[in-house]
Amino acid sequence: LANYDTLTGLPNRTLLSERLGHAVIRARRGGRKVAVLFLDLDRFKHVNDSMGHAAGDRMLKAAGSRLRDNVRDGDTVARIGGDEFTVVLEELADAGEAERVAMKLITAFEKPLELNDGQDVVISPSIGISLYPDHAQTPTDLLKFADTAMYQAKDRGRKTYMVYTETMDAAARMRATLVGALRKAMERGEFSLVYQPKLSLLDERITGVEALLRWNSQDLGEISPVTFIPVAEESGMIIEIGDWVLVRACEQLSKWHRDGLRDISMSVNLSVLQLQRGDLTQRLCDILAENDMAPNQLELELTESVIMANAEQSISTLRQLKAVGVTLSIDDFG
Repeated sequence: LANYDTLTGLPNRTLLSERLGHAVIRARRGGRKVAVLFLDLDRFKHVNDSMGHAAGDRMLKAAGSRLRDNVRDGDTVARIGGDEFTVVLEELADAGEAERVAMKLITAFEKPLELNDGQDVVISPSIGISLYPDHAQTPTDLLKFADTAMYQAKDRGRKTYMVYTETMDAAARMRATLVGALRKAMERGEFSLVYQPKLSLLDERITGVEALLRWNSQDLGEISPVTFIPVAEESGMIIEIGDWVLVRACEQLSKWHRDGLRDISMSVNLSVLQLQRGDLTQRLCDILAENDMAPNQLELELTESVIMANAEQSISTLRQLKAVGVTLSIDDFG
């Protein structure tokens, strides 16, 4: 029992390391390849927080079973902590075999996981792949490199896989640097907002503005939102940052209204983590009241992927926001 995960019944990190070591020895003797697939369940923490930890545990058990059902009997599926799983594939002739398995697993998770309490949830994996002897000679390095590749898969948009390359090490170091810098950014006041006008096509009148976040780091200089927003989402810091954006944007609109520009509205982008906050509607009502704003003067912009990350809860929250009177718009639909 010491070698198995108590929740899922799968091998744990200790047994995984032992089996991977033996697999490398066999592959060395036989001139074959071994692949390590490192899987992380996309946005599991936020689904877990919103649905409850008991549901989260059932989700992990169901995910472990789904993985086990979609690999060969001789392959090892292990849970190594949290929502992280590892699959060891032996007797491979080429890297393409590992990629085909990764694609099969991603497809397998398109079917909802049944949680045994009438709830179904769709959750996707991000997968990193490393290979012996292509990328590493030891179990420790194989796991490390597969983990690095998994984070690159997440940065690419999740629900995908990436095969390790040496250039990923630099990207992993940069990601760690960004996480550290983001933690300092709020304290240092490094964020700012710029406002993009929205024009009426009828009379070219400005009818509203969209608040866009910018970051000028003391240590790293100006950093594109395309670079730092995914890191902020993955680390969970987007909740604090997003709240700051809402407050500052509403304060600015209130000032413009006092200055006589009463016919413009404010648009703000909303992340999946913010949408899954249980107190989002109340928080928005408080911000609007503090700035003497009518709800219909605020427009929240969401993407289809944000809504579908946890559709049931998202739709419930959106109904609450609509009832309050906040304007909602969906980007990238379809």
